[in-house]
Amino acid sequence: MVIDILGGEPFIYPGFTELIKELSAIHTVNIATNLSCDIKKFVATADPSKVGMRITFHPLFAEFESFLQKALLLKEHNFGDNVTYLAYPPQIGLIDYYKEKFAKGGLNFCLLTFWGKYEGVDYPAGYTKEEKEIMAPYVDNRCGEKFQVTPQEVKGKLCRAGQRYAVIFPDGVTVRCGGGASSDSDISMGNFYDKDFKLLDDPLPCSSKYCPCNEWAFLLV
Repeated sequence: MVIDILGGEPFIYPGFTELIKELSAIHTVNIATNLSCDIKKFVATADPSKVGMRITFHPLFAEFESFLQKALLLKEHNFGDNVTYLAYPPQIGLIDYYKEKFAKGGLNFCLLTFWGKYEGVDYPAGYTKEEKEIMAPYVDNRCGEKFQVTPQEVKGKLCRAGQRYAVIFPDGVTVRCGGGASSDSDISMGNFYDKDFKLLDDPLPCSSKYCPCNEWAFLLV
């Protein structure tokens, strides 16, 4: 089983490093983090053959040199050498600048597209032609499919979300995927901690208009 752990910031949870040590003994674990934490204990404890790291740099909130040193520590301990950068509108003009700074440290650079509203404009649909050209060389992929710069509609398409994949919130509430709100009755699957909880038996049509997390790349039938 592959377990992806996303945020908020996972490392703020008490005992997180110990949890990953135990969890990765029986499963493969992928962690998304902004590295706003001390990771020295983690790299000395976790097994890089069982634990993958997806680190994201946010220049509006993070100090570059501190982030860089943590990223290099992860690389040194074989947790990977990729840095993800969110193509948030105010950060697009700094893409080439930070790509070069990370390259000097031997780190690869890739982009995630921004899904949300900025200054009244919905993204990623709101990216301009010029912004798309800046982003094009660096857009990351999931299962071989690039993250969407232009939204693709998936509603109604048959999908295995909830059958072989699900999203579990900290309170145990479980939904089919990360593309819809957990309150939507047609994607809610109950609570993971309930004794009678189970995944779906068959694929179902997607209930979300878009798939921001690119889960469609490995879940659409």
